[in-house]
Amino acid sequence: VVSSSVDLVVSTDEDGVVSADEDGVVSTDEDGVVSADEDGVVFADEDGVVSTDEDGVVSADEDGVVSTDEDGVVSADEDGVVFADEDGVVSADEDGVVSADEDGVVSAELMLVVSFGT
Repeated sequence: VVSSSVDLVVSTDEDGVVSADEDGVVSTDEDGVVSADEDGVVFADEDGVVSTDEDGVVSADEDGVVSTDEDGVVSADEDGVVFADEDGVVSADEDGVVSADEDGVVSAELMLVVSFGT
């Protein structure tokens, strides 16, 4: 488990791999990436959960809003596209805001804790 308090841009590639940008320091696995667990989901803890659907993407629901469930998990629908809500911001929890830009990059300004699926 790694923690980062910096502004972190998290995105998935076609293999469902999540990596950090130049502004974020995240410990990596042997392949140099932070990857999803066997279920294709990347979790942080209750201070700002980020997860992907079975295809390794974070996307909005039919209303174009990324919402969280009672556990603070950001859920995704089948479209594979990330959208912000009508205010351009989606709250993850009281400790941070998760938002998405037009390119589908999820930016998290919060204490992000990534748990590897083992």
